[in-house]
Amino acid sequence: RLFERTEIGVPQGGPLSPLLSNVMLNELDKELERRGHRYVRYADDCMIFCKSK
Repeated sequence: RLFERTEIGVPQGGPLSPLLSNVMLNELDKELERRGHRYVRYADDCMIFCKSK
């Protein structure tokens, strides 16, 4: 058995998960843009691009 059964929360892969992640991560998007960072986010996957020395 890979997962524990639960009666609470939002199921993984359900249609509500991407919506809730966008609602919760909206402030992160605003802050990254305010600071001038380059990034890409799709649902809860995020890549932040930076220069390295």
